[in-house]
Amino acid sequence: MGRLLNFFRQNLLKILVSFLIIFIPLYPKLPSVHINHTWVYIRLEDFAILLTVLVWLLQFMLRKVKLPPKIWTGFAFYWAAGLASLVFSLIFIGPHIANFFPKVAALYYLRHIEYLSLFFVAFSTVRSRKDLRDYLIILSATVVAFSAYAFGQRFYLDLWAAFPKFFEHYSFCFPSFQTGNEQFAKGIPLCLPKGARITATFAGHYDLAAYLVMLIPVFTALIFAVKKRLYKILAFLLTLTSIMVMIFTSSRVSFIAYLVGIAVTLWLIKKKKYIIPFFALSVVLLLIFSSSTAKRFMETFRLTSVVVNNQGQVVGQLPQDLQNKVSNNIIANVPTQNLPEGSGYLGLPQVSNLKKTNKAIVQSNLSIEEAKKLKLENGGVQISTISGSFLIKKVLVYDISFTTRFQAEWPNAWNAFLRNPILGSGFATITLAVDNNFLRILGETGLLGMASFLSIFLLLFLVLKQVLPEVSDSLPRAFLLGLVGGVVGIFLNATLIDVFEASKLAESMWIVLGIAAGTAFLYKKDYQYVKYILRYLTSHVFIVFYLFFLLVFFYMRAIGNFFVADDFTWLKWAATTNLPDLPKLFINSQGFFYRPLDKLMMYLLYTVFSFTPNGYHVFMLSIHFLTALGVYILIQKLFKNKVLSFIGAFVFLFLPSQGEDLYWISTMSTNLYALFTVYAILAWTQFRGHGSKIWYIIALSLGLLTFLSYEGSIILLPLIILVDIFVSKIKVYKDSAILSYIPFGIFTLLYPFVRQLTNSVGFGGDYSYSLPHLVPNFVGNFLGYVAMYIAGEPVLPYYTMLRDLLKQQALYIAAILLFVLLVGAFYIFINRAKIKKYYKNEELRLAFFALSFSFVALIPFLGLGNLSERYAYLASVGFSILFVLVVRKLVSLLKSKRAVNIFLVVLMLFVGGYYYYQQGLENAEWKEAGRITQRTLGYLRLYYDGNHPNASFYFVNLPIRKDQAWIFPVGLEDGIWFIYRDPSIRIYKITSLSEGMTLSKQKNTFVFAFDKNDNIYAVK
Repeated sequence: MGRLLNFFRQNLLKILVSFLIIFIPLYPKLPSVHINHTWVYIRLEDFAILLTVLVWLLQFMLRKVKLPPKIWTGFAFYWAAGLASLVFSLIFIGPHIANFFPKVAALYYLRHIEYLSLFFVAFSTVRSRKDLRDYLIILSATVVAFSAYAFGQRFYLDLWAAFPKFFEHYSFCFPSFQTGNEQFAKGIPLCLPKGARITATFAGHYDLAAYLVMLIPVFTALIFAVKKRLYKILAFLLTLTSIMVMIFTSSRVSFIAYLVGIAVTLWLIKKKKYIIPFFALSVVLLLIFSSSTAKRFMETFRLTSVVVNNQGQVVGQLPQDLQNKVSNNIIANVPTQNLPEGSGYLGLPQVSNLKKTNKAIVQSNLSIEEAKKLKLENGGVQISTISGSFLIKKVLVYDISFTTRFQAEWPNAWNAFLRNPILGSGFATITLAVDNNFLRILGETGLLGMASFLSIFLLLFLVLKQVLPEVSDSLPRAFLLGLVGGVVGIFLNATLIDVFEASKLAESMWIVLGIAAGTAFLYKKDYQYVKYILRYLTSHVFIVFYLFFLLVFFYMRAIGNFFVADDFTWLKWAATTNLPDLPKLFINSQGFFYRPLDKLMMYLLYTVFSFTPNGYHVFMLSIHFLTALGVYILIQKLFKNKVLSFIGAFVFLFLPSQGEDLYWISTMSTNLYALFTVYAILAWTQFRGHGSKIWYIIALSLGLLTFLSYEGSIILLPLIILVDIFVSKIKVYKDSAILSYIPFGIFTLLYPFVRQLTNSVGFGGDYSYSLPHLVPNFVGNFLGYVAMYIAGEPVLPYYTMLRDLLKQQALYIAAILLFVLLVGAFYIFINRAKIKKYYKNEELRLAFFALSFSFVALIPFLGLGNLSERYAYLASVGFSILFVLVVRKLVSLLKSKRAVNIFLVVLMLFVGGYYYYQQGLENAEWKEAGRITQRTLGYLRLYYDGNHPNASFYFVNLPIRKDQAWIFPVGLEDGIWFIYRDPSIRIYKITSLSEGMTLSKQKNTFVFAFDKNDNIYAVK
């Protein structure tokens, strides 16, 4: 008896952990204690966990168990961040959110403590290799047990069919206890029909699938770790059974996550040749045992035809029986909402003109304001049948699972994050399902919560990285490497499922991770953390991530801005272009600038996103980020310093002068040409550094893309020569150097002829040069751009005012500036020997390179009579380099590392704060401009039905711009075309309201004016 008591005293925690490993997956989620205001219950497993944790705490106080050294800080950090988020939410955010209940939020926080505390308990129980072996046996037995139950759920109806008489008297099933809705969560047993998604003893099929995603790579690694043939066979059968059960769940994301996880494991254990066989086996099993899953994969994206309105918005799906009977003259009601509720679609390139239909059934809830405009009494009315011009379009439909995430769950979580980016909105402020656990963490606990949560895995990774060289025993090594694949799979799964919130998975995962950490500490006791953490956090990969996250933080609010000005012209080109017309873009500019690549990109964007601006803004931001990444790489080449490279890329990303290039979709041309130019320069430096012909070809190809993007590309060759002089230090007058320039020179010389041959627009108006004003424009505009880089958009009104004053003395100013330039040139000539010495000074050489880069990039625009933000985009690369030079010089004056760090932090906070403020002001201008254009077109769409052939539309005091944001300088006609698609409608702009009132009395004439807030109204 004493022996037995001693055994229990020494192994009590291990017994309790073993019980939890078995009990948590196998015991169904039957309710015990109900929590008000939610259908989440306190269950029997929670009491078992509480008992286990209390036993551990008692032993911890008696110093019989210890915390894992240093690793516990990650958990403490996460719990502290969660507590701070909870308190802040209870005081400031929760009271202003509907259906927020403080007790529920507090219980959600305690649940996260419950989950993670199991890590410490499990860690304390691993004292030898035998403990790991015992746990693996228990895990295997547990999987076998619920797999047998899963097979029963899957095939019990086949048994009924095989032995009908027996089951008439003894009918039974393997019930499923789910928590997918409030009624099921009460513990209602469900007999699953044939073909249903199997849940086994779990609360849902996703939980079960994710649990297996974690363990299948471990079982796979054990196949190759154990030596006895019998054990290998058993491990293989266990793996095979687990794969089949996961397939029974019909979880697509888990199946993909499992494939990635097992591939990672096989790669790590150096069994790469088995990756394809395992993939093949998995696919075969999928096709044999779960045709529904294969069908769901096939239906994730499918081709169909939909009815869209003139703006490209879906009205409904075209019925199958009409898809082959559509003609341009069809008049038939097309049922709406045949797409599964919540489905979304991607447009496809249309081979020919879109087919038309004249009538469609559409259901649309109207606001009270819209209803009044339509002379309807109630705002909640529904229009059932409407007439007009509708198009039938081929699209690629993606199913409700993705659309629900994209349109509802993920935006809700992101909005919760934006309420308080540092601490989030707090626990229980988001819906039960977000279907992206990382977005949930951001939304609930903010950046601090996300950083602390990921820090736990970072610490565990550092332990694994350092211990693996010490582990020669095949069993623990296989377990650790297999778990790496499992965790990778879980992380991938978490992008589409809230796996860390699913109790059965989360509790089991932290137990298994605790066992892994305990196993690692068997082989190595001392680990280094700070050195590795700093190395990773300051690596290029993490720096790029910081820049990306800051990009999202700065510009996410602009993604919903509506189209303005020239955007409608670009969209109309895209809408009226067919797939066979695309090659013609390169040989016929149709009276516009020679920008075939930009037109091609707009065509592709319109094909996918139609008249929805969000996708276009995401594309613009993506181009901007890629260009900033190129700037980061370029500055790294120049300064060999990651901090300075980060600062330079940061300045380029968020300069207030970049606003027009980011908020206005029509500036795509300048963005693309800048992108190709920056990477062409990077490829050129690689060519000069390594002499590789491949890099030369890449640089030449990127150079060609710049000429296909924008007319400003004529400065590419001078920029390359500048790089050779100041960066690569090449003697540009040598024959080899001149020879390398020839292809770029040919591009530059041929470009004007290409423009002429392709019927491009000639220079004129705002795009023309004035010879008498050329010198003042060059100097004045360059100084204006420099001032704009420093101060941002606020400098523009002062620049314009000063320019107007100086215009009166343009001739005298030109003469003075010309004299100054001649004197400067003469001074440089007679002091050329001294200048060569300056060339050897790195700081002066790079400073001159930065200034010369900006000046050369601006050359095509300096002679113009105006200054525009979009022209400064590429030139801002030079300003970013110059900014870095100034920072480096200031840093060199500081004597201590601490002073340098303080200076850099204060500087970036000040610069970042100013940039964020200025970008906010500019975004507000473009948002308001978009509101005006959207309301204008929406008003016309609601006010008239569009059946007005040969009508005349007059607009009084059409708004042109909102501060620096364009509204309708051009583009109105093209925007109205999207409303009616009627080329016979004539558009006129007038400035007199009285003239408009007179015109409104004429037949088939409609007059509109704009009030002081630029809101459109009809003149009668």
